[in-house]
This record gives sequence, structure tokens and C-alpha cells, in this order.
Amino acid sequence: MNPNTLNLAFILSFYLSHNIAKPIIQLKNTFQKGASGNLNIRSEINSNDEIGEAAESFNKMMGVIKDLTYNDSLTGLPNISFFKKELENHLYELKNDKLYLCAVGIDD
Repeated sequence: MNPNTLNLAFILSFYLSHNIAKPIIQLKNTFQKGASGNLNIRSEINSNDEIGEAAESFNKMMGVIKDLTYNDSLTGLPNISFFKKELENHLYELKNDKLYLCAVGIDD
């Protein structure tokens, strides 16, 4: 095989792996983090090709999922899931301090 052909093949394979495979793997990893329940994950891919469009769509989808998960669809106000998540965060920050909680139900 001609050394110039071999060098060209090496350069082409490096280009393809860096510019095509790397963003696909990065997007796949982002999908997996989102699928595991991380609603704050966003794709950092910013390109003008199909991979960039998929990343942008993923970011929009995660925003909608987060909104539907933590807000009431009728009022748009935070729901019980949001409250529980915030309570867990505050309890973790308090550690051994005291917390008083009063809950009032307004059903019917």
C-alpha cells in the first residue's frame, strides 16, 4: 500500500472519529443520564447538523418533561413532586437542625 494512501486513510479516520463519532457518543451518554431520571441534564452539543438538531430537540423535551413533572398542568403552580424534592434538599442541608412543617389540604 502506498504510504501517502495510508497517511490519507489515517487522517480521514481520525477526522471521522473526532467529528462524527464523538458527538454521537456524547449525545448517547446525555440520553442515558436523562433516562436515569436526571431532569436537569442538557446536551452541550452545538452544531448545525442532524446531531445538533437531535441535541436541541432533547433539550426541549427535557424542559417539557421537567415542567410536567414538577408543575400542575391546570394552574402551572409547583406540585407535590416539586415539594417533596425541595423538602429533601432542605433536609439534607439542615442535617441535625430542626424543621417544622405544617401541611394544609384544600381538597373539595
